[in-house]
Amino acid sequence: MKVIYVAGAFRGKDYWEQHRNILKAEIATFALISSGFAPICPHKITEHYQGSYPDEVFLDICKAWLKK
Repeated sequence: MKVIYVAGAFRGKDYWEQHRNILKAEIATFALISSGFAPICPHKITEHYQGSYPDEVFLDICKAWLKK
């Protein structure tokens, strides 16, 4: 099974724009699963943690995933 990292906009000018960006990533992730891939979707993994840590922490986590 091939692993695919789902990349795309996360932040937005307001809550609703960010929410739409997350929904787009969800739709892409679902399509990838349906096609037999193993997607990593940082949008969903970090969605509810915003504000818990500085943004740089999440960016560093994503960079670590990409190195794998």
